[in-house]
Amino acid sequence: MQHGLRGWLRRAGAEVFGLDVRSLALLRVGLGVLILVDLACRARDLVAHYTDDGVLPREAARELIVRDWRFSLHMLGGSAAYEASLFVVAALVAVLLVLGWRTRLMTLLSWLLMISLHARNPVILNGGDLEFKLLLFWGLFLPLGARWSIDRLLSDAFPAGQDNVLRSTPTDIGGAKGGESVVSMGTLAYVAQIIFIYVFAGLLKSGDTWADGTAVEQAMHVDFYGRPLRQLLLDRPELMRGLTHFTLYLELYGPLLLLVPWRQAWLRLLTIVLFVGMHLSFELTLTLGMFPWVSMTAWLALLPAVVWNNRVCQKIGSLVQGAFEGRCAATARWLVAARVLRPRPMNVRLGPLGSYTALFFLVLTTAWNAESVRWLRVPEPFRSLSRYTHTNQGWGLFAPNPATNDGWCIVALHLADGSEVDMLTGEPLTFNRPEYPARLFPNHRWRKYFKNLVLPGYAEYRPWYARYVGQQWNRQHGDGDRQAETLLLIYMQESPTAPATDDPRPVVQHVCWRHWYRDELRSRFYPGADEPREIPLIVFPLLEDDAAEEDSSDGADISRVDTAHEDTAHEDTAHEDTAHEGAAHEVTPHGEFAP
Repeated sequence: MQHGLRGWLRRAGAEVFGLDVRSLALLRVGLGVLILVDLACRARDLVAHYTDDGVLPREAARELIVRDWRFSLHMLGGSAAYEASLFVVAALVAVLLVLGWRTRLMTLLSWLLMISLHARNPVILNGGDLEFKLLLFWGLFLPLGARWSIDRLLSDAFPAGQDNVLRSTPTDIGGAKGGESVVSMGTLAYVAQIIFIYVFAGLLKSGDTWADGTAVEQAMHVDFYGRPLRQLLLDRPELMRGLTHFTLYLELYGPLLLLVPWRQAWLRLLTIVLFVGMHLSFELTLTLGMFPWVSMTAWLALLPAVVWNNRVCQKIGSLVQGAFEGRCAATARWLVAARVLRPRPMNVRLGPLGSYTALFFLVLTTAWNAESVRWLRVPEPFRSLSRYTHTNQGWGLFAPNPATNDGWCIVALHLADGSEVDMLTGEPLTFNRPEYPARLFPNHRWRKYFKNLVLPGYAEYRPWYARYVGQQWNRQHGDGDRQAETLLLIYMQESPTAPATDDPRPVVQHVCWRHWYRDELRSRFYPGADEPREIPLIVFPLLEDDAAEEDSSDGADISRVDTAHEDTAHEDTAHEDTAHEGAAHEVTPHGEFAP
């Protein structure tokens, strides 16, 4: 009887924690493609975000960010050429990851290059970046190259290759014949990580809006992240109330379906469909960057064998595999003949060292998630180890409530000829409310940057942004009366209103930063003192920092600033209702200043 129970537990473990290698191959391709897309998007702002001529030069990064040692190749050089070379290397590594050549090594290099990039400018990161690097980290313990890869082709060409490739587990994941699944400590850790993301995100949603059903409606009213399509939901309050409860219960209990060994294939499919649908709804209504796409990619690894054994998928898979193996096999044989590549065996087993390492980080990951809900505190030196490996985490998406603080930013640049330009729009300065505030920014990185920049905790970043704006403007316009003289960073804060009302919301103007280009050093360290001359804009004396709580609109990012008092370093676990320093003066609902 004991032997029978042990056998049942082994089969149940294979059902629950086994992953099909074809799904892992799809995950590998998805991660590589996302890396390429991410690099392409970031490359558009390479100078602004990653060089010494940008908003965070290395001098500022060392002063403001680096409290603990963090690996970053990007800190070794500050020129655009150097940063571009690292981007090219990362792209080449991502291509090799997609092709599956030296898969584990390419996964390691992709992870190292990603955490290096994130450490260079964490101010523009969000929860999607955190999940992205965690997926690559756990990919180190998974056989991502066991199928549809150059590694597999070289293994098949090895004389003893058939003795080294993957063998199916006794029980197929999907309950159908032909399954190719692997069960290891790495697959267990990966499934656990997926569960942790959603369950702890649900536990952190402890605010009143999630209890009374108004959270989704409140999130849809935040124009800073909203897309036009959200209006379809705003016109249906009862639907949003139902979606609030559905989202909360789905996050809390949906991932637990992955732990049920009975009918696991169909339960997995149901779970995947529900969560992918949730992330698609996020993408359609809110501007959250790559967060929804990274989250949907993470679910690819859990596709059961029943999907691949479906006739349609088999036909598609055979076409893809035939095209891949036809072209790549011929190239691989030529490279082997030319002795550029050597056939080598493939062993997908994790091994004792890999298993114990995965187990250790799984325990550490569990502890970090438990700390996020205040069940315990991760002790030193494990806290530092987690920061070095970027495995510390917390998932405060829209928690404990969605943000109620909303508004838009104005970067008012006063020129020597007396004209005034809003640097976000490129148009003459106006305080009128834009139709879609989210469209003031070219992409989500800039949107996240400004969302942080207006918070009191980021006040020291503002002079560096002002320096960047002034340098860029003056380089483009040369000497003369078009030179920049002063800059004001203004946040037009819209007061929260009841979701049911259509009345214009009152607006409060916060002057977050004033910068004088005539005396940059003094304006940096002594804001408000000894103005060179009267600023030809509405200017008010800076106030003390309000009690600031940070925005939870787009996920948890634990990599922002490692200060001595910020051990847990969860950037997005609370929302800011009055999180702005600077003068606060009420203006009319349309944005014009009310004296």
